[in-house]
Amino acid sequence: MLATVADETLSLVEAARISGFTPDYLGHLLKIKKIKNVGRPGAPRIRRADLPEKKSHGPGRPRRRRVDIRRIAHSHQEET
Repeated sequence: MLATVADETLSLVEAARISGFTPDYLGHLLKIKKIKNVGRPGAPRIRRADLPEKKSHGPGRPRRRRVDIRRIAHSHQEET
């Protein structure tokens, strides 16, 4: 019987590299049974075909605003 690429099993680190999710998040999905564990309890493995797909159409995380400390300090001095 010929195994397909979809039947390939991956460790959490390998699956994370391919899917874009973190190993911790994939482990969480295994724990809540959203993904089937095809490995052992202490050594989980995920079938390539079962990997979740990360949506790439969103803008992602918003940019963090930089705070100018000098401006805050200057405005605080003006108030006093």
